[in-house]
Amino acid sequence: MSSPTISGNHLSAGIKLSTWASLLLILAFFLPWVRGCGADLSGLDLATNKMGNVEDPWAFWLTLLAGLVCLALAVFSRPGNRAGQTRNAWIRLFAGALGAGPPLTILWNVLQRQGILELLYGWWLTVAGLAAILVSAALDLFQPPEAVDEVKVDFSQEAGGEGDG
Repeated sequence: MSSPTISGNHLSAGIKLSTWASLLLILAFFLPWVRGCGADLSGLDLATNKMGNVEDPWAFWLTLLAGLVCLALAVFSRPGNRAGQTRNAWIRLFAGALGAGPPLTILWNVLQRQGILELLYGWWLTVAGLAAILVSAALDLFQPPEAVDEVKVDFSQEAGGEGDG
């Protein structure tokens, strides 16, 4: 049994949202995330360990990777059926969850060191982009099946039908 096809070049609401969310996430990676020790640090600064005191700086690249993967899926992968759309939604969900690790680590550190570290607008935009990617995946995963065209059956006795006649 084959999967139902998605009509035409119709893009789901999840794919449309994912496109904008991934662009926001990629942009926000280069904006200031956190202020500490008199310096504003972006996701890129944290990933490259600019200050020299970031533990596991490679993990910050996961956030940028999540945005790039979701953007690539939105641009290059146009699934023609429901199964492909669901597969892409699961990939977005996994990428968004993986990319959320570093911003959550930053939040944890800010909460533990109140007054020393401060969250900046780049971090908030990153979190908004990640949340939108997760919502986009949920939109495609929990989308109701497409409506089936109504089948009309003619039960009339005309034109040689077998009836009581």
